[in-house]
Amino acid sequence: MISYAVALALLGFALLLFSGLAWFRRLRRVAIPDSRIAFQFLWLLAALLGVASFFASDGGWLSGIIGGVAALGGITLLLLHALRKQGVGNTISVGDQIPAFTALDGEGNSFDSASVAGSPVLLKFFRGHW
Repeated sequence: MISYAVALALLGFALLLFSGLAWFRRLRRVAIPDSRIAFQFLWLLAALLGVASFFASDGGWLSGIIGGVAALGGITLLLLHALRKQGVGNTISVGDQIPAFTALDGEGNSFDSASVAGSPVLLKFFRGHW
């Protein structure tokens, strides 16, 4: 029979695993929702269940390992999300003027946005994960 601590740890790990897989699948499709509260809630719940498994009276080494992974994974995802530098409201729409920037092109040459001022341009950026 599974102890209460192991059950808590397994539930936290399962929440972390499935929410993490769903998050990274959305990242790959560039389909991250504007409201990320559901993911944040699941990551927090996974972390709390992992921590709770430490304090259960029948906890052992198995609940400690699984609960530790759930707690550390949930906290890590929450911290990475909180420390991200991408904002939801800082997008550029079609027809907007591009901000001044410099970057490297595909061949490694320097590109300055001022060099295309006044002409229509299609810019394609690859979105980061956080």
